[in-house]
Amino acid sequence: MNDGFRKQLRSNFDQKTTDELIEIWKTNNRVDWSDAVFEVVREILLERLPELPAQNPPVTEAMVKEKEKLEKQKVGLKFHWLLPFLGALGFGIGFALTGAIMRSIYYEVWISVKHTFGEQVNPIWFGVSAWLGIISGGLGGSSLGWALKNKKLAIHLALAGAIGFGIAFLLILIPDLGWNLGWEIIHLMGGPVGSGYLDLEVELAHGLGMGTIVGALGGLALGLAVPRYRVISCLLLCIAGIFAFGNVFAFGYTIYDAHMNSPWNGMGGALGGAALGLALALHTLVSDGLQRRKGNHAKAMELS
Repeated sequence: MNDGFRKQLRSNFDQKTTDELIEIWKTNNRVDWSDAVFEVVREILLERLPELPAQNPPVTEAMVKEKEKLEKQKVGLKFHWLLPFLGALGFGIGFALTGAIMRSIYYEVWISVKHTFGEQVNPIWFGVSAWLGIISGGLGGSSLGWALKNKKLAIHLALAGAIGFGIAFLLILIPDLGWNLGWEIIHLMGGPVGSGYLDLEVELAHGLGMGTIVGALGGLALGLAVPRYRVISCLLLCIAGIFAFGNVFAFGYTIYDAHMNSPWNGMGGALGGAALGLALALHTLVSDGLQRRKGNHAKAMELS
């Protein structure tokens, strides 16, 4: 530092009050002030005070960047509203597509094949149903991954959705499985018990049971594909799937008389996908918060 610059620096800081100089000295911000400034401030304070006040640990550029990073993370902790929208879009398209496939297969192929082969066509029907689940679950699962802008997660969720919904669509064809489960849920909720049910009640029970199976297995499979805090993700997505698809299937089975090729397919799939997207968004929010808290705790332990 040349003499001219030092004299100018001394002149500038001589004009500051003692309190201002003490604040600069104590704060010890090495980012805002150079070493030359601290030499001059130290010299002036020794002339004005009997002894120098204690200094804080130096504020370095690395510390400032870390603080800015933490502030950005704090701001970035947000709810992913894109998840329910893309979830609705993906599952809506998936279920609408399965409805279109059902319509063509049912009216063009199924009746003629059944007349020819009789009960031997059951394996064919199970295979068709599984493919419907694979298509709707795969498209819906991938849409959730793309909503999070994560290509790898989109692939994992697509595979999980295809497996979970594929198995679920197989199970709902097992005779009386959905019907019995639906009645158990209705009884648990305080519904009618006994014989002589109305046709509407029978259809409601059947749809409710089928939707519960689809929502539970589909949500569970998607939850297992989430990389962090799987217990939370499985719980949230399973509950959301049961509630959403249970009601969707109950309504569709009752109003559309069990015609799974109805216009309700796409609308119902969109509602179920939105519910799963909301559950995944909630899980993401909670897991991000827990992960950040864990990281901050680890940093605090390192500094202690």
